[in-house]
This record gives sequence, C-alpha cells and structure tokens, in this order.
Amino acid sequence: PPSNPFGEKEDCKVFRCPRDGYELVPLWPLNITSGGCNAMSGLVGVKHAPNSDANDPIAKCCDLRTACYQICGMPKQYCDEQFDQCGNQACDDAPDKDECTKTSSLHLMLAKMGNCDLYRRTQAQQCECFPFTEVKDHRTAFLNKFYQKHNKESAHKVANIIDKVDTSAKFAAVLFKLVQKFKLIKHVDENEDLLETIRREGKESFERKQREKYMKKNDKTSDDDDDDDDWDDDENDEL
Repeated sequence: PPSNPFGEKEDCKVFRCPRDGYELVPLWPLNITSGGCNAMSGLVGVKHAPNSDANDPIAKCCDLRTACYQICGMPKQYCDEQFDQCGNQACDDAPDKDECTKTSSLHLMLAKMGNCDLYRRTQAQQCECFPFTEVKDHRTAFLNKFYQKHNKESAHKVANIIDKVDTSAKFAAVLFKLVQKFKLIKHVDENEDLLETIRREGKESFERKQREKYMKKNDKTSDDDDDDDDWDDDENDEL
C-alpha cells in the first residue's frame, strides 16, 4: 500500500539480493553507528525534539533502532517494533511519563518519514550477496572474526550458532543481540562529521596546492637543467 508523509501505511519490504539463488551476508567489519534520536529520519537538518539526547529517556531506544537498520538482513518492521517496545518501557520508568510518551511518539512519527529509502540504503551498505551454497561458510567466517575480536573465549560457540541460523533474518537477529551484549553502537555527531570533512578537505586542498607549487618549481628547474645540458654538449663538442 502507498505511504502517507508519516509512513502510516508504509509497506517496506525486507531487503533481499536482486538475483535468485543468492542470499545476504553482512559485510565485515561490523560498523554500527548512531547519531541519536535527531538522526533517525535520515532527513538533513530535521530535529525531532527540543531535548538533547543526553536528557532524552528514549535516547537508547533511538540508538537501538538505528543499529537495527544497520544489521544486514533485519526486517524494518522488526526494528520499528523494537523501538516501540523500548520506548514504552523507557516512558514507564521516566519521571514524566506523559511528556516522555509525547516525545517518543514524535520521534517515531518523524522517523517514519522517508525511512523506507533510509532502510534500503543502509541495508545496501551493510550487505553483500553470495550463492546459497557459499552462504554458510561466509556466515561462519563472519562470526569467527567477530568472536576473535570481541570475545575469544566464546569462539567455540560459532558452529552451534551457525547450525541454528538458516535464514538472513535469523542471522540478523543473532547479530543484533551481539551488538547489544557487547555495546557496539558507536555514537557520532553529524555536525562534527561535517566539520571533520571540511577540515580534511581543507587540508587536502592545501596539500594539493603545495604539490602543484612544487611541480611548477621542478618544471622550472628542469628547464634550467636542460639549458645546462646544452651548454655541456657544446663544451664536449669543443673538446
């Protein structure tokens, strides 16, 4: 069904490989980031609520939902349901439940704007496709790397886990639990990222100008050297 501006009837299909006979496998390394509640919609410049995430009782719920979108093979509907459940629980424990509920509803309403596109883009960035016959080996390799990095003592669990996850959604559910267990959500400040990009591009521009200046100087020196070579040739002729 078509969606309205708030996504109330949004039918966002689970991300899948475009070719038959292929299935999703997450890209390594697993890189999960969150810009907080104000970044959930994916709409540049949109601020969901006046409160900062630091004072927002559902900030952790926004992080979980954003992380959920980044888990390859995870259905969008599941991520939204997890956000609802987390928000309800957080507001039950909040000092001002009514205000928290209003804020949570506002976050979810604005987060749904354009999020089918955000979900698909995020999934495309986090997934790769392999033939069915190779999927189990790639998932095994992924989990082995994960446990070697985050919990070597539990690496022996990999074979048992792989035997139980025979679909992309099941594997995604396992990764989502691991992300939460090992607290792997890295917080990023979109404004800081922008400033860092500007600083980096400014530095690259400066270095490029320095290289161009150096090349011009070398070109001039090279021309002078050519003149000297001609002079040397004349001297050799005379000898």
